[in-house]
Amino acid sequence: MKEINGMDLYEFCRWSALLEAIDLIDDQCDKQNISFNETDLKPLAIQKFIDNTSEEIQRRVENELKVVVDNKFKISKEMID
Repeated sequence: MKEINGMDLYEFCRWSALLEAIDLIDDQCDKQNISFNETDLKPLAIQKFIDNTSEEIQRRVENELKVVVDNKFKISKEMID
């Protein structure tokens, strides 16, 4: 199983989705000139966002990891040739 910073990929993607949710909320607060600390956060909406976003983040991470591995293999192969 893949690990990133001591977390399995699923956990990493869930935390990443939470960070994306916070960033989106913060952006909306900035647009509306509202303090983030005064915002009425909706935990169920955030949970739904995390549930709906985690799989997409996982696909992006897996694609990035594949590119890194492919590039390392390509570089290694070029060194041999």
